[in-house]
Amino acid sequence: MKNFYQRILKRAVASADPPPELHSAKTLFYPFGKDNACFKIHGLEGDTSIFSAIRSSGTFEPHLMRVLRLLIKPRDVILDIGANIGALTCVFSYLAPKGKTFAFEASSTTSSFLSETISSNKLTNVTAIHTAIAETTGMELTLNVTEGFLGGSFISTIPQNDGRKEIVQTVTIDDWLKDNKIVNVDIMKMDIEGAEIFALTGARTLLAKRPPLLIIECNAIALYRFHKKHPGEMFHLLCEFYEYIYIVPDNENAQYIVRIESEEQLLLSLCFGRGCDDLICSNKPVDVVRNQNFEIYLAELRMLNEGREIILQPDWQIRFENTRYNASVGETIEIPLILANLSGQSWPKSPKNPVNLSYHIVNDRGDLQIFDGIRTPLELELENQKERPISAKVMAPDNPGSYRIEFSPVQEGMMWFDKVMLNTASVDLIVR
Repeated sequence: MKNFYQRILKRAVASADPPPELHSAKTLFYPFGKDNACFKIHGLEGDTSIFSAIRSSGTFEPHLMRVLRLLIKPRDVILDIGANIGALTCVFSYLAPKGKTFAFEASSTTSSFLSETISSNKLTNVTAIHTAIAETTGMELTLNVTEGFLGGSFISTIPQNDGRKEIVQTVTIDDWLKDNKIVNVDIMKMDIEGAEIFALTGARTLLAKRPPLLIIECNAIALYRFHKKHPGEMFHLLCEFYEYIYIVPDNENAQYIVRIESEEQLLLSLCFGRGCDDLICSNKPVDVVRNQNFEIYLAELRMLNEGREIILQPDWQIRFENTRYNASVGETIEIPLILANLSGQSWPKSPKNPVNLSYHIVNDRGDLQIFDGIRTPLELELENQKERPISAKVMAPDNPGSYRIEFSPVQEGMMWFDKVMLNTASVDLIVR
């Protein structure tokens, strides 16, 4: 759940054929709890997601850990949907030793490590289920797996070209519970890279009868990039079944949770935070953790991030006057174009993380020649659903030849829009 923008960019440029060292399995020791409980976590040596976080810090999702240890009871029945390599699964098993945890993971690679983690820690109260949770049972869907970033594997309803493709079978939560004769669920955790809305749709019977305490990731970019869904859709779906929705701040100094009562509050938290929030949903007040006023939380968040505003749906469009240009070696030319903002937010011009226009250049064989092109400032804030004529500055490569210039907005220090949305807008360049 952490550092989503670093994750999405790493995943966007990840190779479909990772280097050999990524396939080297390794075991980490993961301490948890006041009595120094320690778990063996199995994963890939080169995995830069969950495995890397544990290796570098010795812990994982500490902001969630503080809350989980106060919420989970010894006899709880828990659904861990998107269990990955089992870091949270171990915690669920530890906190509910007399209960039962069912850990769902779609990726065959990750599922094998999850099973190793469960076995080596002798988690007799945990069952691993290798399947994808969805809105319909019996479908075959394509899972995009990037072995260098196992925590970011995803299913998309929009064609993607990231990573290795794996066909996975689906089941709904309602059907799985019925088939396994499980009546009551106390806790349900869900982190499945933007597919949460579909999983919730397949759990309507459970949610209508006796909704469990829900811990769910709201990942704005994943929702939009993979499914063209908006965080507001998730919020309103949650409101159908839950009276109380809280944000768990991803800040080690924030010893509180924050109740949100509107879509606007969720969007403000996402925009001025990290674009990805962990939510707790309940039908009674969560009073075992200190509650913070939303306005105070938002002020602290904006101060912490120095007023940075994240573009949650980095959608855009470019139109060109011409599609072919000529330049001399190393010459800087200007290419007129019309840039449209389709993101749902204004693009900031502030010194902190402004949106500029830039480009990549590839040769006629498709080889990348220049990734980080000259920036053309937008000069003024570009409002949502507005367009503006721009003369984009481009420096020609140092060698003659035929090239393609691929344009994209870039939010400085955050993301290239084309690497998130996979849009393309290009012109040909002949260098003499």
